[in-house]
Amino acid sequence: MEVTPEMLQKYHEGLCSPEERDAVIAWLNETTPSATPHPSPTEDGDPDTGERIWQRIRDNQGLQQHQSWEESATTGPRSIKFRPIIRVAAIFLAVLSVGTLLLFLKKNKNPVDAPAAQITRTVEIPNGKKGQLTLPDGTVVYLNAGSTLRYPDRFPADCREVHLVGEAYFDVTADSKRPFCITTDQTVTEVLGTAFNLTAYPDEQQTVLVEQGSVRFASLHASKELIVHAGRGARYQTAGSLTSIDNIPTDRLAWKTNKLVFNNHRLADIAKRIQRWYGVTVEIKREELNTMTFTGSFDNAALKELMDDLSFVMQFHYQIINQHITIY
Repeated sequence: MEVTPEMLQKYHEGLCSPEERDAVIAWLNETTPSATPHPSPTEDGDPDTGERIWQRIRDNQGLQQHQSWEESATTGPRSIKFRPIIRVAAIFLAVLSVGTLLLFLKKNKNPVDAPAAQITRTVEIPNGKKGQLTLPDGTVVYLNAGSTLRYPDRFPADCREVHLVGEAYFDVTADSKRPFCITTDQTVTEVLGTAFNLTAYPDEQQTVLVEQGSVRFASLHASKELIVHAGRGARYQTAGSLTSIDNIPTDRLAWKTNKLVFNNHRLADIAKRIQRWYGVTVEIKREELNTMTFTGSFDNAALKELMDDLSFVMQFHYQIINQHITIY
């Protein structure tokens, strides 16, 4: 039986029939009569069998080449003729090289084609600062002071979900096939394309105020939801209940244009806004001052300007030391 490169490949992989295996072993033993007959790789499980085959081919190829060059040196110019074993070995090496390349490409196809792992990004805006960013779908988000937004570096094909702590205004890119969802620790707001403000500070009632379009505002802890249209809002109450807001309070959207607006706010609530807005801490020494109310607005005002006006109207004194305000 003639030994071919394909048969050598099958022998190396342990796939030969008994007749083919015997032919390969006989062919190998013919090249070095004194060598110990080679068993099949599948007969003894010797992992070095394949390497011995390669070495035998290499040894025979080098031997025949050396003999051919010696003959050329002694007899003058002549054509160099390789013995059949050399031709078979060369063909076998070429076949194996192509096979190895195809195997490499096959093994590396999946990692190239497989989608990259999704990365979650987190944007934190400290007190005293504001931020703006554009999400992967083109949605523009304005983040108020003391807010955190988590979102993926790319949205999947069926939804667009982000998580908010704090306050943000969303100008959502319309996409009828992928609803845009904002989750907080208590609510979920779902839209297709609209503009609205969502407040979700830990120490305040969560509210949504819709400027354009409409949203679905739902409680995470109770099967309750409201559809909120443009010019209206909704508020999350305790125990998962929701209430509607007929008109959007002007003070709740003014922060986008760097305005502080108070509409009959208690000083205790004003102090929280001041802390986030200016990145300071506020301490109210007199208990009775907490419930006093104030109505007014401040357009890009400095901290001292704001405190001077508040103290004059509400009749209190204050002191600022190292970013700490004491009201008394």
